[in-house]
Amino acid sequence: MTYIVTAGYVTVPTAVSGGRAWVDIPRGVDLPGDVPDEDIQRLLSLGYIQERPEPVEEPEPVTKGKRGGGR
Repeated sequence: MTYIVTAGYVTVPTAVSGGRAWVDIPRGVDLPGDVPDEDIQRLLSLGYIQERPEPVEEPEPVTKGKRGGGR
Protein backbone atom coordinates (compact mmCIF):
# COMPACT_ATOMS: atom_id res chain seq x y z
CA MET A 1 0.00 0.00 0.00
CA THR A 2 1.30 3.45 -0.88
CA TYR A 3 0.40 6.58 1.09
CA ILE A 4 0.59 10.21 -0.03
CA VAL A 5 1.04 13.20 2.28
CA THR A 6 -2.00 15.50 2.34
CA ALA A 7 -0.87 17.78 5.19
CA GLY A 8 1.72 20.52 4.63
CA TYR A 9 4.35 17.97 5.65
CA VAL A 10 4.80 15.05 8.03
CA THR A 11 7.88 13.89 9.91
CA VAL A 12 8.47 10.14 9.87
CA PRO A 13 11.26 7.70 10.73
CA THR A 14 12.86 6.13 7.68
CA ALA A 15 16.12 4.64 6.45
CA VAL A 16 18.84 7.07 5.42
CA SER A 17 22.46 6.62 4.49
CA GLY A 18 24.14 5.23 7.59
CA GLY A 19 21.03 4.32 9.58
CA ARG A 20 17.57 5.73 10.35
CA ALA A 21 16.41 9.28 10.89
CA TRP A 22 13.27 11.37 11.26
CA VAL A 23 12.66 13.02 7.88
CA ASP A 24 10.17 15.69 6.75
CA ILE A 25 8.04 14.56 3.80
CA PRO A 26 6.17 17.42 2.02
CA ARG A 27 2.59 17.43 0.73
CA GLY A 28 2.04 15.43 -2.46
CA VAL A 29 4.99 13.09 -1.90
CA ASP A 30 4.63 9.37 -1.16
CA LEU A 31 5.70 8.10 2.25
CA PRO A 32 8.78 5.87 2.20
CA GLY A 33 7.86 2.20 2.25
CA ASP A 34 9.62 1.50 5.55
CA VAL A 35 7.61 3.88 7.77
CA PRO A 36 6.36 1.84 10.77
CA ASP A 37 2.70 0.83 10.70
CA GLU A 38 1.94 2.62 14.00
CA ASP A 39 3.12 5.91 12.46
CA ILE A 40 1.03 5.29 9.35
CA GLN A 41 -2.06 4.56 11.44
CA ARG A 42 -1.52 7.72 13.53
CA LEU A 43 -1.10 9.90 10.41
CA LEU A 44 -4.17 8.32 8.78
CA SER A 45 -6.30 9.00 11.88
CA LEU A 46 -5.17 12.64 11.87
CA GLY A 47 -5.94 12.98 8.15
CA TYR A 48 -2.33 13.91 7.34
CA ILE A 49 -1.92 11.13 4.75
CA GLN A 50 -4.21 9.04 2.56
CA GLU A 51 -3.93 5.88 0.51
CA ARG A 52 -2.69 6.58 -2.99
CA PRO A 53 -5.31 5.33 -5.43
CA GLU A 54 -4.12 2.60 -7.75
CA PRO A 55 -3.72 3.91 -11.29
CA VAL A 56 -6.54 2.93 -13.58
CA GLU A 57 -5.32 1.62 -16.88
CA GLU A 58 -7.14 3.19 -19.77
CA PRO A 59 -8.08 0.81 -22.57
CA GLU A 60 -6.29 1.28 -25.84
CA PRO A 61 -8.32 3.36 -28.27
CA VAL A 62 -9.91 1.40 -31.07
CA THR A 63 -8.60 2.60 -34.40
CA LYS A 64 -9.81 1.60 -37.78
CA GLY A 65 -7.14 0.68 -40.23
CA LYS A 66 -7.19 1.68 -43.86
CA ARG A 67 -8.95 -0.71 -46.12
CA GLY A 68 -6.89 -1.41 -49.10
CA GLY A 69 -7.38 -3.09 -52.44
CA GLY A 70 -10.77 -1.64 -53.28
CA ARG A 71 -11.24 -0.04 -56.69
